[in-house]
Amino acid sequence: MILGHPASVRLLILGSWLTAPRSCLDSCIASLYVESTLSGEVKRMAKIISISTLRQGVTQVVKDLREHRQPWTLIQRSRPVAVLLDYETFETMQTRLRELEEEHLLRVVAEGREEHKRGKTRKIKSLADLR
Repeated sequence: MILGHPASVRLLILGSWLTAPRSCLDSCIASLYVESTLSGEVKRMAKIISISTLRQGVTQVVKDLREHRQPWTLIQRSRPVAVLLDYETFETMQTRLRELEEEHLLRVVAEGREEHKRGKTRKIKSLADLR
């Protein structure tokens, strides 16, 4: 979490607040890893980078995405506005999302058929009857 002040910025990292001058935020934030403890494990979260820093080093960020496959959180005025992912991770996520949607749809259809077999359905003349 990042809180902005006119002259300085406070960062919440692992439950501790750190203060850094706003002037060094862009150079410092590009290499910052935000970590959280989850079930006793330390899990790496997205790297954070400002739009102005990204403009200056987009080639390096793309290289880092390909090598480490860690997402980057893009910030503007100290607020997250986008997430950058390597293409392979994006495609994997899209495929998994489609699979989950399909599994959900198949489960709903199966439940509907089972309810029909048990006589728990009713005939309607139009969709307006469902209200």
